[in-house]
Amino acid sequence: MKKATCIILMITLCLNLSFPVFATQAISDETSITVSDTVRIDVKTFSSPAGSTRSATSSNTNFEIRQYNDDELMQIVTGSFGGAHLIVTDYENNEIVSQETILVSSRVNHHSTLFTWTESIGQPYSIAAASSLGYMICNYSEVLDEGVIFHVYSELTDTRTDDYVVNGYVGDTISVLAALLGAYLGSFIPATSLIALVEIVAVGKGVEIVGGAIADLLTIEVEVIESYYDLYARNLSLGTYSDSFEGVARRVTEAGDYYDEWYYEGFTPYNWESESLGYVFWYQFYDYSFPGIERYV
Repeated sequence: MKKATCIILMITLCLNLSFPVFATQAISDETSITVSDTVRIDVKTFSSPAGSTRSATSSNTNFEIRQYNDDELMQIVTGSFGGAHLIVTDYENNEIVSQETILVSSRVNHHSTLFTWTESIGQPYSIAAASSLGYMICNYSEVLDEGVIFHVYSELTDTRTDDYVVNGYVGDTISVLAALLGAYLGSFIPATSLIALVEIVAVGKGVEIVGGAIADLLTIEVEVIESYYDLYARNLSLGTYSDSFEGVARRVTEAGDYYDEWYYEGFTPYNWESESLGYVFWYQFYDYSFPGIERYV
């Protein structure tokens, strides 16, 4: 039972790891997974450049999953991250015996709600619309003859809630389940988190794999809460503001209350105490070498 779940998630992991968020040109990546003594699955992705953190799921990233039984091709599933359809082609004796197009939305129910907090505004920022996170106190700079202090602010710009219900039917192959998960979830939920979430639900429902296909229904209800932030700093020595830097905090929860984790991309109020953020703030104001951060207050 656990092995069945892990098989599905291993493929989803491959899909996730093969997704190059900051690719500069189209690439191809291929991974082979030995599921058992008789079953092997090959996953290949073809990816084009992606956009920002808000548009990663709309990038043109296609995948192909090939499932083999006793080294004989059994099925090919093709689709894309954020795509509308999966094409499932079944083989027997290396010949096509059937082909089916699955509408992803018929198997994955998705509801999204977006609430916009503020409109884009210029500098200087409205302090009333932002929250003070604290201070970055830089190490002493010999060139400037002082330790620069950055007052760091955060502004919540958007909050998006996405609800997903992934429906696995009796008879679905491992490849079909992996493709359904990858199409909607693989590009923005970390693979390790997806593994933990799905394993908890599948084990609780006693899902088994028989002949390369699931022998029972598998329903996973996931809520993803995305909060988008702009972080910026006021240089107390100069009295001027930096540009803003975007980040997103994602809370991933499961309807059975078995799973509740946060994940961060870019700079957010939860991970702002970092040398990397201090680095980008520093070079907004100075051409001198960044001295590092002494402490956060």
